[in-house]
Amino acid sequence: MHVSRRVKVAVLFSKEEMELLFTEFPNLILLNTSSVCEKNETEISKELFLETYATYIERAKKNQEYLSPFLTVGMTVDQSAYFAMDVGQGRVLLRQKRPLIQVRPFHYSIQEGKVFEMSFHKDKIFWGVEFSYPQLFSASRDAKIERIWRNQEYPNSMVFVSLLKWIYAKSLLYPPARVGKQYHEQFLLEKTEG
Repeated sequence: MHVSRRVKVAVLFSKEEMELLFTEFPNLILLNTSSVCEKNETEISKELFLETYATYIERAKKNQEYLSPFLTVGMTVDQSAYFAMDVGQGRVLLRQKRPLIQVRPFHYSIQEGKVFEMSFHKDKIFWGVEFSYPQLFSASRDAKIERIWRNQEYPNSMVFVSLLKWIYAKSLLYPPARVGKQYHEQFLLEKTEG
């Protein structure tokens, strides 16, 4: 499977706001797409993701890194979008047949007034998670390229569009860097009441 031109949004939500996301999208299935796992551990519970996310956010507030395979997940409403590839000894690796919504921890750095996303710089700033989904998809190297953005034949496409609308309604734009009068990049920050 090949994908291209990802639509991405980085957002910093509290644990409670992330819980609201799962309440708004109850049919989302979270998948372990970051590592080999036991056959019965391919799905990650929303509770485990939320606990891990809460720890990650607390560490991010102190600008401390927190690595966990439970923060890098695929989200789907389409169980036919993936399959488990046996790698031996009762362990599997999840593979995509159709695009999943990707979720991963997000960080950036600012160098000379420019924002570098997912930078490995020593002064990186941890900032919530990034949701992403491709606009173009090909099932194999020889298959035709399909535009899947807002394509109803791909259930995850429509969920991602709805997810973006929900995120933008619940968020404020946050410009992390400014050079002169020009802002560079825009990330999203949870709206607070009041």
